[in-house]
Amino acid sequence: MWFPTLLYHPWLRRWCWRAWLFFFAIILFLQSSYIMAPIPPATATPPNHGAYVFFGILWSALFAGGALLWLWHQKTQGIFAFPSPIDHPLRYAYLVPRMMPLSLCQKIIHTAEQKTWTYARHTQATQDQPLRSLPTLQPDIEDFLQNILFPAMTARYTIPQHKLRLKEAFVVRYDTERQSKLDLHRDASLLTASIALNDQGEYLGGGTYFTSLNHVLSTSHAGDVLLHCGKLQHGGYPVRSGVRYLLVCFVDCSQDLRFDHEDIASWDSEYPEDDEVMRRLGIFDVQ
Repeated sequence: MWFPTLLYHPWLRRWCWRAWLFFFAIILFLQSSYIMAPIPPATATPPNHGAYVFFGILWSALFAGGALLWLWHQKTQGIFAFPSPIDHPLRYAYLVPRMMPLSLCQKIIHTAEQKTWTYARHTQATQDQPLRSLPTLQPDIEDFLQNILFPAMTARYTIPQHKLRLKEAFVVRYDTERQSKLDLHRDASLLTASIALNDQGEYLGGGTYFTSLNHVLSTSHAGDVLLHCGKLQHGGYPVRSGVRYLLVCFVDCSQDLRFDHEDIASWDSEYPEDDEVMRRLGIFDVQ
């Protein structure tokens, strides 16, 4: 299943666009050199129409390729495929722009900063505020979950919304003074949503690094959401300056769902590898 992984890989999209620009420059240079080349009057000959046809074919092929690249980019933008021996919904991560309203993002930051940050609630501890300690936010967060986040997860991961449940939600703060990053780990959830609460212009660095992609997925604006299977190994990339705020939601499924089994709780950060994680989760799709 290497082809879908390659198709959705940001590295390939980036280098295909660079290659397109390179060939654009080459064709432009060759045509300019041909047109501008001086022809001595004594040997002047009629224009070489074959050359113009040749360049016309090159330009047509280039722009047709550019159109296909644009369509491919639009189709795969914000979608990332992880290595997997089985193609199934949980192997994909999604960057969804501006899912949470800006007003709610600002309200969450303001409310969290009025409380005392905790530092040791998880095995891989973050500087955070659990949602249960912010009771004034709970109605707004519940409305966001039921009307926006859970439907988005259902649409992308084909898990019925009534089987999704919030295991835990917490506000995370990354800064250069107390905690700038998070080591590699796997989440205690089947699905994870990381919701940016402030714009990328307010800090340098940050993002979520995935081991099997060897790539950092970053949100750009407040309200952007990164959705992924929590069992994929990942870590918080260092923030070099400023403050980055996130609302992290751990989402599990009701016990009768086929993806739920006792092995999930025992998976640690070292074993199994991500492709084995995908095999264990995906095998329920093919039985």
